Parts: sequence; C-alpha cells; structure tokens
Amino acid sequence: MAPKILFYTKLDFGNDAHSGISKKIFAQAKALRRLGIQTDLLYFRGNSVVISNGESEQIFQHSSRWKRFFFQFYGFMKVIDMKQYSHIYIRHFFLNPVTLMLLKKLKQVNTNASLVMEIASYPYHEQVRKNDLRDKIRYGLDKRMCAQLKKYVDRILTYSDFDTIFGIPTIKTSNGVDIDGLEPKRFTPLHGEFHILGLANVQHWHGFDRVIRGLKGYSRQHELPVFFHIVGKGDAIPALRQECIEAGLEKYVIFHGPQYGADLQGFFDRCHIGISSLGMHRIGVAGGETSNLKVREYCARGIPFINGYLDRDLPTDFPYVMQIAADESAVDIASAVDFYRNLLENHPKYPAALHEFAVKNLTWEAKFEGLKKWILS
Repeated sequence: MAPKILFYTKLDFGNDAHSGISKKIFAQAKALRRLGIQTDLLYFRGNSVVISNGESEQIFQHSSRWKRFFFQFYGFMKVIDMKQYSHIYIRHFFLNPVTLMLLKKLKQVNTNASLVMEIASYPYHEQVRKNDLRDKIRYGLDKRMCAQLKKYVDRILTYSDFDTIFGIPTIKTSNGVDIDGLEPKRFTPLHGEFHILGLANVQHWHGFDRVIRGLKGYSRQHELPVFFHIVGKGDAIPALRQECIEAGLEKYVIFHGPQYGADLQGFFDRCHIGISSLGMHRIGVAGGETSNLKVREYCARGIPFINGYLDRDLPTDFPYVMQIAADESAVDIASAVDFYRNLLENHPKYPAALHEFAVKNLTWEAKFEGLKKWILS
C-alpha cells in the first residue's frame, strides 16, 4: 500500500510558550504531504486531542487533564485505525515507564509499521538545569531508559552527525524552514544608529548575555549608538533584565516581548543584523550536533546574523554570517558593525541572496528527502 504516516507529538499546541515548536511541527507535516506522503498529525491543545490530515480535523475533547492524558497515551488507538499507517513518526519526548508502554503498544497494534523518532538535539542530557530537581529527575529517568528504545524504534532522525544513537541507525538531516509567507526584508542602510535583533523564546543557550556584555564595553568607547532588540519571552529574560540594569544599558537593550505579523516584520526591516544561538556550548551541542531554527528563519527573511556554533548547512565562506567562538567571551560589537559595513560594500543585495539560499537549501521538503527515501525503500 502507499505509505501513510501518523505524526505523533505530545506537545501542547495551546501553550503560547510552544508556539515556535508547534509552528515547526505543522511545517514538517506539510512538507511530508508535499513530498507525496499522506500524513496525519496527532497533537493536543489544552484538554483536546487533535488529529489533522491537513484538510480536516478530528477533535476529541476531554473533561479533565487526566482523561486527555489517558486518551493521548492509549485511548486514541481505539478510535482510529492504526493499521492504515505504514510508518509512525514520533517527536522525541522524555522516557519513563508510561512512554515506553506507548511505544510498545504502538508496535503491538500494528506490527508492520516502522517507527522513526526525531531527536532534535543530541546529546541532550547536558541540557539539564543543575538547580532544578524536576529536570534532574526527568533527565535521569530518561537516561536510564534510553537503552530500551531499540526494542521499538527502527530509525532515529537526527540533526547531528551520529551514525547511531542508543544503538539505533540514524537518518541524518538538519532543521528546515517553512518558506511560505516569509519574504526577504527590505535593505537597511546604516545611518546614525545600529540595530541588533534577538528573536527567540529566550533561554540560556541563546547566549544573549554575550551581546549585553559586548555592549557594556562598546557603549563607553564608540560614538555610533547600538541598540539590542530582544523580541520574545522566555526563562532567561529576568536575568538579562537585571544584567542590563547593573550595566546601565536600559536605554540600549529593549525588551519588546512576543511580536507577530507586520509588527515582527518591522523589527526585521529596522534591524541590521540578527543574533543566532551564542550559548550552544553551554548544553554541549556547539560542534555540529544540532541546527538552529532561528538561523533558517533569518536566512529566509534575508537578515545577516552572528552565529556561535557550527552549523553544517552554512558554507565555510558564507559572507552573510559573522561566526564567533563557542565560548563565554563578549560579542565584539565594533566588529559586528564592521561586518555589516563590509556586507553593504560587497553584498548590497544580501536580503534577496539570503532568501534564495534558504529556498534552495533550507526548506523542510529539502531536509526530509532522506526520510522520504527511507520511507519509500
């Protein structure tokens, strides 16, 4: 029969904090369909479980979180025909006895289905927050159970360069971007001020503190005002605010909160460069083990950027990225300004060039070619 995928995630799409990841998952499902593979996406939204085929939805509403939990980990297999799926694609979640039972049950109800698990960041046990007891328990339990994955999982989709993970063969790829609706920004001249964009659900691995420390040294020595616009929310925001107050940078570092649509586009048009992740070394994945969604969006929107980790999708001579060391050093703001000046002189059509690079190399359709080949094999 023709291949058909159940794309399973237990992410709550109704949580605003997950908006970036849910956007990615919708784009992945859409790319699989564009590659000619029927795909049903299963996710939850509050107390509802949703199954979408891209054109219509089945919504299963539940009166409590616990009823929804039971349905999501077991009950859905009773209301949909699991034997219609040739493959089950699971976005990685932390392992515990309940999740292992889910994988076991999926294999039992459809013995012919192949199961592929996406692990976006590997190794990921370094990401545990040392002062968070819940994280320590969750990561510790997962680490104990990883060896059992090979009983149920046929392939792992990885953004790293590992041939096997937990004893399971990998399909190597990297993060992609949904180009639909993303147009290159307008050209931004350099007149009197320099503007830097930090767009993220801000966590410590984004390393925005390196920019703030760079601004602290720069603002006292140079005449060109430089402003850092942090767009988004996240766990690292309070510490960044405090650092700005202590450094006397409240005028130069502006926290805008989440922005969308035309308002977000306005920040891209106003800013000269963006900030990718500058702290991936803090979680042990700065050497090409992962790929950043923000880099892909920056390329699609046509904004040059500063990057602090090895991204295997970017050519070593890529003129639109300022690559800095994966360490704790402050960003050299004067060098960032010079980087942009050089770009204006040598690549004045950078927005269109970056967008074209994304179209040719960074779409989810391009990134899922290896997965498609395995599915059809």
